[in-house]
Amino acid sequence: MKTWRAFLVIGTLLLTACAGGPATKKQQHYSKGTHYLAAGEYNEAVLEFRTALQVDPGFADAHHQLGLTYWHKGWIPDARFELEAAVRLSPDREPFALDLADLLVDLGLGDDGLRLADAAVRRDARSARAHYLRGRALALKGETAPAETAFRTALGLDPMLADAQSGLGHLYLERRQLAQAEEVFNTARRLRANHVDALLGLGALRLEGGQVEQPRASFEPAVRAESESGLALAYLTSDRAEPASATLEEIVRHAPDEPNGHYLLGQMYLRRGMGGEALREFQSVQRLAPAFPDLALGLANAHLQTATPHEAVRLLEAALKKTPDDPRLYGVLGLAYAALRDFPHARTALQRAVELDP
Repeated sequence: MKTWRAFLVIGTLLLTACAGGPATKKQQHYSKGTHYLAAGEYNEAVLEFRTALQVDPGFADAHHQLGLTYWHKGWIPDARFELEAAVRLSPDREPFALDLADLLVDLGLGDDGLRLADAAVRRDARSARAHYLRGRALALKGETAPAETAFRTALGLDPMLADAQSGLGHLYLERRQLAQAEEVFNTARRLRANHVDALLGLGALRLEGGQVEQPRASFEPAVRAESESGLALAYLTSDRAEPASATLEEIVRHAPDEPNGHYLLGQMYLRRGMGGEALREFQSVQRLAPAFPDLALGLANAHLQTATPHEAVRLLEAALKKTPDDPRLYGVLGLAYAALRDFPHARTALQRAVELDP
């Protein structure tokens, strides 16, 4: 009986030790990170995923989710690094490969994106998303006929895939088949009412007629759907940064004195990791409309991407004097201090952000 009790005590101690071991700790931080990511609390998600990776640097899921978080934040080089790490660690995980392909095509790297999409199709010929991304990569390379075939294959596998409808729309737009383009963009919007890529395409159609206000009107549903930070967030969450940038650049050319266009273009440049170009656009907004909402956030993020975090700190500290309870300002301020290696101030700022928006 005593021996049995001794084994029971030892077993209990072992279970208790395992419960607090590295595997449990990394999973706890990973779970917290996914919760923060789903809630749009990206700075907090970054901290949790990084902590999970400190426990286990080979944790592919954490690399993947950290990459997606960086992508949402517009930190594109970091996003690419983490997504590539996830694919290296788990090369057969389709979501990992396709998310990386998505980002690479977004960056204009059609050959690299096509290689990943082709491999995904070889693994699973019925993956609609893989065929859709093949279409995007081929379209980027100027191979419009096989791109159209890929989009149609994707739709054959998943008729509700709005992304593939929108991809077809952009092909029609490039060919100046405007009626067909409008039809498929509208189909994409019926499938997903606030499909940003389709809204961009419809805006580009209006620009064909030399109009400026009409494209902006096309984006109103996205503004209503993304009320927290307006149209900028709708663009930022688009999976088609290249055509989005091209359309915004065209809008800015037609309306150089419209601050909203410069602001949205700056946000898109941030997403693509083009900090210098983003800074230029935000400075145009500052000249045209010094009180433009969220301008300080845009400027600060651009300064972070151009390795001038001291300027980001200066702007954010000034903005916090006007709006002292904005958790987003504290979140970016924490990152700016961290870039300056001022970790006590970084910790204080991030803690304040969490206090304001738990």
